[in-house]
Amino acid sequence: MGSGVLPALKCKFFTQVLNIEQRRQDFGLPLIQKSYLCRLYALTYVTSTSIPLYAYLTTRSLTPTRRDQTFALCADQRGVIRCENESKIKIVSASYGRTDDKVCPGGKTNTITCRSKSSEITVKWNCNGYATCHLQATNGYFGDPCANIFKYLEVRYRCVKNIDKEVKGRSKI
Repeated sequence: MGSGVLPALKCKFFTQVLNIEQRRQDFGLPLIQKSYLCRLYALTYVTSTSIPLYAYLTTRSLTPTRRDQTFALCADQRGVIRCENESKIKIVSASYGRTDDKVCPGGKTNTITCRSKSSEITVKWNCNGYATCHLQATNGYFGDPCANIFKYLEVRYRCVKNIDKEVKGRSKI
């Protein structure tokens, strides 16, 4: 276990179950905390050429018992956040743009300090209080905070049983 790779675990994403590795990585957190990474490779096609383009979706959380989870979509991808067992989504934070060159690498990523001002409000409005939330990481949805930069949507959320009235009504943003 000195290599930092722990035994494989099952990661449920959408309706697929994937085998993944648990890894100790520093995602801007103290090194003593474990980070669990779940990556799903998605095959899409570039419309004009029908050439396969591989991109990935990533979810990660600090520990399996923690409630907050992080979900990332690379530019021009769609994804779903789901809560099970009658739980509802509560968005903790959301950001569309680029703040980290390690998330969704590829394309032009030299600017890492841009973010859409409306991304958190938009995601909260569309997701809070629902069991399922469909998201897309596009300039059309969030605006273009940094032209010609490869962007991604990163959402931190938790699944909760009891949602206060303001969040359930989506007025608390």
